[in-house]
Amino acid sequence: MNTITATIDKVASLDTLVARLVPNNINIVWNEAPLGALDGTNVTFMLEFTPINDRVLVFVNGVLQERDSGGADFYLTGRTITFNRAPRYGSKILATYNKA
Repeated sequence: MNTITATIDKVASLDTLVARLVPNNINIVWNEAPLGALDGTNVTFMLEFTPINDRVLVFVNGVLQERDSGGADFYLTGRTITFNRAPRYGSKILATYNKA
């Protein structure tokens, strides 16, 4: 089995497991690309929904970003993600969270 097929199978298995473990998984927003210009200067991005309890996982180019700490990469206010430094031009930003 090639690597891509094996990876797809693992992701499908993980999705099934999460669906069983998280009873309200219909409220989970997976890998949303927040709205905002990826021009190398913009630091503000908007989620479609407000995360429950302000909990959100944000990834830039596959790297989990640190939040609300001394060395934070971003802050969340309502639906707005504000990065301390603008993501590079063409970066891929994804967010996963439970919507209110």
